[in-house]
Amino acid sequence: MKIKKTTNTKIINYFYNLKITDKNYQDIYVIIKLGYTNDNILNENSRIYFEDLNIISKDQIIKINKGYYRKNIIYVDTPIEIYQNSTKISIKKDIYIYMDKLLLVGKDVYIINQKTKTVANQINIDLKTLNYTLNKVSGTFYKQ
Repeated sequence: MKIKKTTNTKIINYFYNLKITDKNYQDIYVIIKLGYTNDNILNENSRIYFEDLNIISKDQIIKINKGYYRKNIIYVDTPIEIYQNSTKISIKKDIYIYMDKLLLVGKDVYIINQKTKTVANQINIDLKTLNYTLNKVSGTFYKQ
């Protein structure tokens, strides 16, 4: 995704409710509720810092508290939790969202559902389908 047009009329350093979309994926978009930049926001190399960002995809909202966006990648500074039906996915560190591939990658992953708890080293989530794959699963623990 590249920012070509913004919904804000004037952006100096701070902005809110900036919507980023891609013409190829109309049902997936990013809303930066509060952000700021030191550069021109339309410059490809500019770094957009945010305090509140939502990725909306197929009736799923992924909320990110803090991080920055640069060159088609969202770098996430805080752990995130994704709820999918009765499953909770907690991703603790090294969280990157590649917007050109619509792929979320993170490390130190905990997946909890009604019957199992799974711990994995890394997760890849396809934001188009919301399917995920785990790498280096270190164990599955069943509830007693």
